[in-house]
Amino acid sequence: MKILLEISESSSVFSYNRFGVTGSEHPKEAQDGITIVETLREALTIAGFEPPFLLVGHSLGGLYANLYARLYPNEAAGIVFLESSHPKDINLNQHQGKIVKTLNKMLSMFDSLSPHKQFNEVNFVKRTVDQIHQIDRFPEIPLYVVTGGKENRMMPEEVRKKRLENQLDLLSLSIGSKHIIAEKSGHFPQFLSSREGCF
Repeated sequence: MKILLEISESSSVFSYNRFGVTGSEHPKEAQDGITIVETLREALTIAGFEPPFLLVGHSLGGLYANLYARLYPNEAAGIVFLESSHPKDINLNQHQGKIVKTLNKMLSMFDSLSPHKQFNEVNFVKRTVDQIHQIDRFPEIPLYVVTGGKENRMMPEEVRKKRLENQLDLLSLSIGSKHIIAEKSGHFPQFLSSREGCF
């Protein structure tokens, strides 16, 4: 990820692949938000990192960064929601077309039949959202919401609008918030470098 390499030239960076994501080991317990946050805190301690941290959450990782800041406000120096999921995104599926809904249902069914996939985080998003809602407080910290400027043609217009509304709603979490459009990026701004005009 180009942007990570650039940042690492001036700051310490810890990039966390959660259990079941890319090359990480398969999870052996339910990967809900609290479990993921606690695993991250343990990994940071083992690696020798000390808080406070600038938390950066991409996609589903935004839910975990959101929860981390609520659970441990003194450990969060700031937060970047990078094309991040919002708790309300859980309702976006109702605006999808029939083909996408059917495909999502089939994928969920196959996941439930696979022993090593039953604990994957995608099966516990609702539980994670409930955990976020159980903690009203969010720290007054610098907050950035980065949204990809390129449209996803596979995404229905209604879903795109709702998702953007949810992205903008994240700004209300902190007074010190700012919205940034990554004009040349879609859902993965981190794959571009700052010199390529990501920000």
